[in-house]
Amino acid sequence: YQDVGVGRVDNPDTAQMIYAYEYNGSANYTGAESYVSLVYLGAKPQRGDDLYELGKITTNWWLFSGGNEDWQRAPSDEASRYQRMSESIEDDVYWNDVFRNRNNFMNLISTGPFERIAPDSSVNVVFAVVCGKKFGTAPTSSDNAVTRRNLVENVSWAQRAYHGEDSNRNGVLDFLGSDSSEDVNGNGRLDRYILPTPPDAPRVKVIPGSGTVTLMWDDSAEESIDFISKQKDFEGYRVYRSFLGSDREDTGIFDNMQLVHEYDLINDRFYDTGLESVRMETPLVEIGSDPFTGLPDTITYRYQLQIDNLHNGWQYAFAVSAFDSGDVKLNLPSLESSRLQNVILVSPGTPPRQPGSNLQVGVYPNPYRTGAIWDGGFERERKLHFYNLPRNCEVRIYTIAGDLVDSFEHRGDFYRGEDILWYQNFSEGNTVFPGGEHAWDLVTDSDQAIATGLYLFTVKDNDTGEVHKGKFVIIK
Repeated sequence: YQDVGVGRVDNPDTAQMIYAYEYNGSANYTGAESYVSLVYLGAKPQRGDDLYELGKITTNWWLFSGGNEDWQRAPSDEASRYQRMSESIEDDVYWNDVFRNRNNFMNLISTGPFERIAPDSSVNVVFAVVCGKKFGTAPTSSDNAVTRRNLVENVSWAQRAYHGEDSNRNGVLDFLGSDSSEDVNGNGRLDRYILPTPPDAPRVKVIPGSGTVTLMWDDSAEESIDFISKQKDFEGYRVYRSFLGSDREDTGIFDNMQLVHEYDLINDRFYDTGLESVRMETPLVEIGSDPFTGLPDTITYRYQLQIDNLHNGWQYAFAVSAFDSGDVKLNLPSLESSRLQNVILVSPGTPPRQPGSNLQVGVYPNPYRTGAIWDGGFERERKLHFYNLPRNCEVRIYTIAGDLVDSFEHRGDFYRGEDILWYQNFSEGNTVFPGGEHAWDLVTDSDQAIATGLYLFTVKDNDTGEVHKGKFVIIK
């Protein structure tokens, strides 16, 4: 049983809806201080339909248990249903017996009629169910323009989403000369079901170094157009990063990223930090791939930020988001692109050995102790790093007796940590490495964990033939 009050709004400029609310709470309930409504958003009749009147609705109510009056009873056959849908309830009945009266009402909102529906076809009629908390502190039985303020605001967003590019809501793609005033994305048709969107996420490049990571990003976000306001409303960038050990947290490395830098336009809207401190004097132009089509695309990186005081061998996540200015008129806060759209995993470390420089390869941690902080919980989730490696080389590991323990090839330009389980479990397979480091999982080529002891290694530069010898200690 519903103990509700009901009402309607039929104003194409604000809302066309019927609504209900709990008129008064019972002894066991305090009453729901909210509205629920059925909202007419629009319809698309078939071509050539001269009968349908766009925006015309009819509204009706009857009692769940029926009554003595005709309007109180549910329509019982096709003819009475059509009649009920084609005409609204009489005004005197609505104002005297329905509006602001509590009862167990059934509600109906309709639009039509349509002149024709061709065989094997359909017409599109769109309604929305919209709720809203009552505005103010009036009793639950109150119903007026003030208490409906939140509901009408929510309805307005449903309307904006439905109409999308159709700014004047006439169902026609309007043109001014050869330029469309509504077709924001240029696809030649009206796009509906559009919600406010943040700027596009910038395209990001990372360059790891020893103890540092350099971020670069382009300015494509600054050309983003909001489909609701049809304006370029870019405001600024935010830089996020993870911290030591975040990749081993239960929530994952991405959920543990924190805001570390923010840069916005100087326009008295946010912090007015400006973008000049990160703008590159000479942009970097690269041929990359379009993130949506995969086709070759020219990327011009215009911003650069260097993050220092990082630890080699650890994995960090970095992301750059773009945010807009919001819209005061629409009561819309600033929107921000997702950090996950361009997040990149990176492991700082030494770059490849430069041609002509001394071949001095090392290992860290050395000595390696079981249970290093970055290790996982299983034997195969351990690792140590070889650093200062040549770009292309072979690494061989021996016992002090000269027995071969393991060997691997290092290709600095393509290495992604794919040969050990640690990066399979704690990375996404796309970690960016500096080119001069390679992680080893302390497992022999016979698939056994190595024991405590002193180990020797050799590194052969495959491009020059030079060989470096070194040693490291394992303590378990």
